[in-house]
Amino acid sequence: MFFWNSRVFIWGYNRPDSNSGKILRLMDEGEIRVIISEKVIEELRRYFITYYTKDAWSAVLRHITSVAEVIDREEIINELEKWRGKIKDKDLEHLATVKYLGLKYLIAYDYHFEDFEEYMTPKQFINEQGLDASETEY
Repeated sequence: MFFWNSRVFIWGYNRPDSNSGKILRLMDEGEIRVIISEKVIEELRRYFITYYTKDAWSAVLRHITSVAEVIDREEIINELEKWRGKIKDKDLEHLATVKYLGLKYLIAYDYHFEDFEEYMTPKQFINEQGLDASETEY
């Protein structure tokens, strides 16, 4: 099981040949199981409605919820308190979800996670899977 932050989805949708796009394909093909937090949904909603349309957001939401599991914020409430102050508030829910579920990977392109063993960039993940990575980290 893997956790992704919203930037992996955004890069994956906007640049299908990127490492994030390759990860999206692995998810779509059922090769990997993805778990996300409610915050990822909220961030993606803001992004797609701001830069695209509500219809585009609806399509993205249908896609994501058909292949990824969304963890309710209420489920991780105690974990949020454990990790508060150890990472920026904007990333707290992502980290708390990973820690609560004991996930091996937190795939993101965000230096705020560098101090956590679960953190891996999309490029590092693609390399670890033995696939050909794109030049960029995302």
